[in-house]
Amino acid sequence: MFCGADDSPAPAAMVGRLLGPPPLAAVPSQYVLGFLFDPSFTKVVAIRKEKPAWMAGMWNGVGGHIEGVEEPTVAMMREFQEKTGLEPRFQGWWRRVAQVQGDDYVMHVFGSTSPDLDMVRDMTREMVRVRYVQNVVNDDNGMRLWLLSLTRDQLRGTDPYRNVVYSIRHPSYPLSIG
Repeated sequence: MFCGADDSPAPAAMVGRLLGPPPLAAVPSQYVLGFLFDPSFTKVVAIRKEKPAWMAGMWNGVGGHIEGVEEPTVAMMREFQEKTGLEPRFQGWWRRVAQVQGDDYVMHVFGSTSPDLDMVRDMTREMVRVRYVQNVVNDDNGMRLWLLSLTRDQLRGTDPYRNVVYSIRHPSYPLSIG
């Protein structure tokens, strides 16, 4: 590639600018998933999923898609309010505890505590309830128990790596958000 009046070669730094940027790789779908606990960590807000179909009837944390260039924490507050009616001022401070990455998605996992769990209500066709953590663990009917436990341990300070955001590569991990 030549660029000068004297047909001198273009500097290597210029070639990229002349050819344009490399093609963009497919951007994975981005999701948030949140577990809101009471201050004693004995209760958690859970949603009974209707979609996707493979998860219908199962309990899970609350979450959804990140929209456009929305920050994950903002998406978490928005999704939680959309699905539970709980305004962000009652949601506590969402702390990101993990990022699970599959072949075509990234899921940001959050946790928070609030004394106002009794204010949640159904805002969509999916049922929202405050459940005892022990009952959720005993049900073992689809909620990602390891994410629930990890989040609770991080927030309680019982995880030895509580200042770490876990990054988990899990290509076969099925999405639990619909």
